[in-house]
Amino acid sequence: MVIETVLTTIDEAGDVNFAAMGVGWGDEIITIRPFTDTRTYRNLTAVGEAVVNVTDNVSIIARCADW
Repeated sequence: MVIETVLTTIDEAGDVNFAAMGVGWGDEIITIRPFTDTRTYRNLTAVGEAVVNVTDNVSIIARCADW
């Protein structure tokens, strides 16, 4: 199942990034597949951590698009 979320990451300087992201939700793991040309991807490869924020408010997701 894919759940629409807001993924929060930080870069090496501690700057926060929010991105709308569909996350594969399994019984024991979740799968994150950001595009490789995004801040989200760069932050994940540099820092290796993220927070998956689940919301039912679509306007929050729309405002966090990582373009």
